[in-house]
Amino acid sequence: MAAVNQERIDRVKHSGVFPWGAVDAALDCAGLKPRDVDRIVIGTAFTPSAALRAMPDWHHSRKDDGQFSPLLHAYFLYQSALRRSGLYELEIDACRSILVDRLKARRFERAEVVMMDHHEAHAQGAFRTQAHDPCLVLTVDAMGDGTSATAWVGSGGDLELRFRQSGLACVNTFYSRITQLLGFRPNRHEGKITGLAAYAKPPEELLAHLRTRFSVKNGRFQRMNPFQIARPNDAFWRRILRWSREEVSAAAQQILEEMVTAFVAHHARETGLRNIAVSGGVFANVKLNQRIAELPEVDHLWVFPHMGDGGLAAGGALGHAGCRPRALSNAFLGPSYGRRDLSKALERGDHPRQDAACKTTLDGIPGDVERVAAVLASGGAVGRFEGSMEWGPRA
Repeated sequence: MAAVNQERIDRVKHSGVFPWGAVDAALDCAGLKPRDVDRIVIGTAFTPSAALRAMPDWHHSRKDDGQFSPLLHAYFLYQSALRRSGLYELEIDACRSILVDRLKARRFERAEVVMMDHHEAHAQGAFRTQAHDPCLVLTVDAMGDGTSATAWVGSGGDLELRFRQSGLACVNTFYSRITQLLGFRPNRHEGKITGLAAYAKPPEELLAHLRTRFSVKNGRFQRMNPFQIARPNDAFWRRILRWSREEVSAAAQQILEEMVTAFVAHHARETGLRNIAVSGGVFANVKLNQRIAELPEVDHLWVFPHMGDGGLAAGGALGHAGCRPRALSNAFLGPSYGRRDLSKALERGDHPRQDAACKTTLDGIPGDVERVAAVLASGGAVGRFEGSMEWGPRA
């Protein structure tokens, strides 16, 4: 198995371009050419929609509109309604057609293109990279294919869907809206909220205020009001700014933990399963994962290493191939480079300019800590490469 994210290739965090660089790197790992590929699994079916796939530049530009954008609200409504109506198959066909044309242009003529449901791809990745069978598999994210949360039972090497909640679940953009409200970049700086949460005690009045819109009952997240477009200056959100950044962060973190742990505990009790596997962007929150692991209903927790949408491709491929659940020993799944590769890079000049005071050498002695320390102590610079590229946001 090889897995590479585009941002590691083009060095643009959360890169939004079509991931040709990652595709090429993964093929190189396997020693394959595009014409050798029989099947391509897309780990999402109709998110983004066909219209947005056909206008990638416009789609990418709209991502900076923020979490209070009326366009984003309309998009959630559209995707959720599409899921309920059953007409999403037409949208999937349109999405597939666009992708097939792009792939054929890059010589993937032989490959069948399979579209997998967004949350199924999350679930497949989590289920098939851990060793417990049976286990409960849970996914939670903002929204994918008109869905925000699912619960599955993994047994006998197969997944059975037990619960699905639409993209209008209150957990949807909760944490990202708090991130934006406090002046940070949503979908980028949520970790700052988690960090700031440690510096204050959540005010009870603020917690009570947030609970009016963000809660879980009987394993289901409270539903967003589809007719109410949230604005940062409306009464509900403006009131939150009465407290400090640290206090708001602490309250947001506690509310997230309350909601998701209640969701997990309910479905664990419903199924009687105590081994839990999770995936979806919400589980990038390490403090939340700690709270889940501490639940009395949970014996073992597995968090898929690439829980966000960057892990959908791997989940889709593992699920479609029907790989038996097996513990993933490490996340070093990307390219690696040998001495010959490094020598060629030096010969090409893919390094800072050299002059009389700068000497570049290739000294491939793995683990030679003393040698590295000596070079650093003498004022030198060391570029050290060992093993394969790590995969996932924790790399």
